[in-house]
Amino acid sequence: MSTAIMSNRANRIVASLAALLLCAGCSVVSGGIRSPAKLPSGASVLMDQQRIGRLAVSLDQQNLTPAVIQVAEQYEVTRILENRVREQLLARGMVSGGELEVAVEVIGMRLRSNGTAIFWGFMAGGDWITVDVDVKKDGRSIKNFQTGTGTVLGGFIFGGRSVRVGRMMKTLSERIANGI
Repeated sequence: MSTAIMSNRANRIVASLAALLLCAGCSVVSGGIRSPAKLPSGASVLMDQQRIGRLAVSLDQQNLTPAVIQVAEQYEVTRILENRVREQLLARGMVSGGELEVAVEVIGMRLRSNGTAIFWGFMAGGDWITVDVDVKKDGRSIKNFQTGTGTVLGGFIFGGRSVRVGRMMKTLSERIANGI
């Protein structure tokens, strides 16, 4: 066999293996991610001048894995989300020492590593966060809904975790405030 034929065959084999690895890598990394982008529905509970007096954001310690809890704590997800939700509610005149209590619990989260987001981008799947929101009055639940947000942005511009967390918290806080 001539070296040109062998070189051509080797090039085809290498290209086929590269395509196979790329497809396999994308399917394995992004598999099983549930879509959290459900928008809250139903009427607002803030009628008749009712206001929110207490807002608490927490992590679901039973269902989140220790690795997810560690990442959430490292990037201060609960603190950032609470501040963003409070800002949204203040801007709408909804927080002023009222009798309603709002509990936001992070029930699902995926946050890609910086390297994965930068080098694999959208092929590594997306980042997402899902929350359960419970609004109570006099100790009883008057509205409960789940919502979330996600992003597949990555690459060199949007690759950092803190940038992606900030973008998701902004969108999520708007959805929570609109849902209440």
